[in-house]
Amino acid sequence: MPPDQLPDPPAPLQRAVYPGLPPQAVAAIAALFNAEPARAQFSQGIDPVYEISHRGPNGNLRLALWPSLARVDATVGPHAWIARRISETEIIPNLEVIFRLPNHGLLTASLTGQILMVTNRD
Repeated sequence: MPPDQLPDPPAPLQRAVYPGLPPQAVAAIAALFNAEPARAQFSQGIDPVYEISHRGPNGNLRLALWPSLARVDATVGPHAWIARRISETEIIPNLEVIFRLPNHGLLTASLTGQILMVTNRD
């Protein structure tokens, strides 16, 4: 599969768990937020970085997904969170995406436009 081509997402009401942040997870996250993943302008000539935008009742959410780095950048308004070394991505239909970190931390992005980040220092 070419690096810019994402696979089809899973069935809409199916909970999905992926190791790390593979392209299949990017497609499933886009489906969760009913958005088209766009290749980020700054990712020209490097491994693809995808952007997903969503207008939620609590704020405008933007996710930058870096599959090759297992990284997600989440922004809502002037606030930003960065999660690196994502060990697992879980999509909960009609609710949120959870990015789990190797140190038992996590970052969630919900359809309401809310972000929650919990970190744990080993």
